[in-house]
Amino acid sequence: MAKDYVTESSSQLIDMANKDIVQIISAVNNREYPVEYSYENICFHATQAVEKYLKGYIVGSNKNVEKIHNLTYLRKSAENIDKNFIKIENECFLLNKYAFAKYGFEQKITDKEVSDVLKALITIYEFEPLQKIRERFESEGKIIKLIDVKNKLLNKDKRP
Repeated sequence: MAKDYVTESSSQLIDMANKDIVQIISAVNNREYPVEYSYENICFHATQAVEKYLKGYIVGSNKNVEKIHNLTYLRKSAENIDKNFIKIENECFLLNKYAFAKYGFEQKITDKEVSDVLKALITIYEFEPLQKIRERFESEGKIIKLIDVKNKLLNKDKRP
């Protein structure tokens, strides 16, 4: 069977990842419903954001990337371009567990797990090679700049 490759541009992928971040920020800061009601979506969108950031980085490096959802595989592909991607190995491994969280988990996702997911997401969001590609697209007007992401994700009165 032939491999299916990502067809979106790097800037499209980074923009879609930013939109996943916005979804998480909305869920974390929603005052109408308990944040626990959104745990599965928070974890799912975190994995989606990281998947798209990694794919955006790879495509932006003029490499093909398969349409897959495995963050470990994608991180290793990015590491083949820039060895520094080894620095986010643990975070990608942790997030990989939640790739299909939107379809429900047999066990309830805990406050601690969500806290760990958000911390991993922030580490990856602030990771320099990904930060540089976002900044490039922001300066070119291809994506909007997200403001104060870390503090909005770690909304102190909502997080454990």
